[in-house]
Amino acid sequence: MIMKNTIKYFLVKLNSLKILSIGLALNINFIWQIVNKKSINKFKKNKIDLSENESLILSDLLKDGVAITNIQELSEGVYENLISWKAERKKNFSPKSFKKGFLNYYLGGNHSSSYENLNYFDPLLEFSLSNSLLKIVNSYFKLFSRLIYLEFNETKIVKTDVLAKSSQNFHRDPGIKGCIKVFIYLNDVEKGGGPFTYIKRTHKYGKYNSLFKPRFFGVGGVYPSLKDISGKIEEENIYEIYGKSGTVIIADTTGIHKGGFSTIKKREMTTSTYYPPGEYYKSKLIYDFDLRELELSSIQKFAIKDF
Repeated sequence: MIMKNTIKYFLVKLNSLKILSIGLALNINFIWQIVNKKSINKFKKNKIDLSENESLILSDLLKDGVAITNIQELSEGVYENLISWKAERKKNFSPKSFKKGFLNYYLGGNHSSSYENLNYFDPLLEFSLSNSLLKIVNSYFKLFSRLIYLEFNETKIVKTDVLAKSSQNFHRDPGIKGCIKVFIYLNDVEKGGGPFTYIKRTHKYGKYNSLFKPRFFGVGGVYPSLKDISGKIEEENIYEIYGKSGTVIIADTTGIHKGGFSTIKKREMTTSTYYPPGEYYKSKLIYDFDLRELELSSIQKFAIKDF
């Protein structure tokens, strides 16, 4: 009788915790809707018309959590300027490693502080604020998003028997309702060249979304082991992304992914990060221009600064 009552007691407690968890999740969602109300309303009022190519990219992103395209498809003429910009930065800036010793940073890398003034005509910023790209990102979020971070890094070549560290391991980035990162390969990435790897359908709309959930309602990331992943996700969903210079990867990085592990050739890559404005993570970018002097669309203005 005592054992029966004990079991009943624990079942009641377990059910109470389940109800509490559901309640907290609903409250988090309710609060998230409130803090993002302005950006959600802007998205609804400003009808976004996607081209055929933009619609195809968005379709892949919604289905798999990742989409692949080419920089010329999103922003004509910027590629050549970006390659020149890359060469100039590598010539004039001493690379830094910060916490990730396997990467050399020529822009960004220190998430805890702001960094140099950005001119609107810098090709990476120009690409990151292209209307075509922002339309896709905002359509995925179903709101007007913020550009919060830019980065240009180069992997260091490591031995094949070196253990993966930090973001070289599979992980989910923090984000209550997703995080979009857009990567550009600035050299050809082949076998041994440190490809970005994504596990399809682990994003918020995917069938594997419930596996290895981020901690603290999305504020903290999570690092599942390869053993745990292989036991629950089919191997064909693990997508190593190779491509020529100019390849663009658009991914919801709250889905499971990992960075490059270069054993033969270095990988050069930029990162542009977008979040809903009500997320915990805010922009630390500094701009060296006056918005009022530029003819920007409403989504471009919102991506930089809401005023």
